[in-house]
Amino acid sequence: MPDFPRLVSQNSRDRPVLAYDDDCTFCKRWVARWHQWTGDAIAYEPYQKLTGEFPEIPTEAFAEAVKLIEPSGRVTSGAAAVFRSLALGGATSLGWWLYRHVPAFADISEAAYNFIARHRLLFSRLTTLVLGPDFPRRRPLRTRPWLWLLAAVLCLAWLKRQKSDAR
Repeated sequence: MPDFPRLVSQNSRDRPVLAYDDDCTFCKRWVARWHQWTGDAIAYEPYQKLTGEFPEIPTEAFAEAVKLIEPSGRVTSGAAAVFRSLALGGATSLGWWLYRHVPAFADISEAAYNFIARHRLLFSRLTTLVLGPDFPRRRPLRTRPWLWLLAAVLCLAWLKRQKSDAR
């Protein structure tokens, strides 16, 4: 269970706010991508600027995981906050639906979120390697043509295996 309230007493905002760590390059890059997907439906702000606005949420809790703070005062954290913000922002609701209806999906999502949060530098470097240094501004397959080559090799290997299994 989180050590912060699921509701805050005040949220004078007219739209949800996703609070993230401004000192984390990985976080900033993915927040920029989500902002592209959700537009202005979600406000994205560093938690460092919000701690005074939402005193019920300890700074340690803000630093631990992203927080989605809705106008109603509802607070969601971690993977749930990511899926809910994307759904509220109109990007996709599939992840949020799976999170709420498939318990194993929720458990795996939170475990993955926590693992990535503990290894932010590694995942920041992997994001750069796989999606390119300009992520999220450019489309990854345009900046990394070797991904197309890797995909083609994997498809050929899969087709070869399918053909040999059919015999």
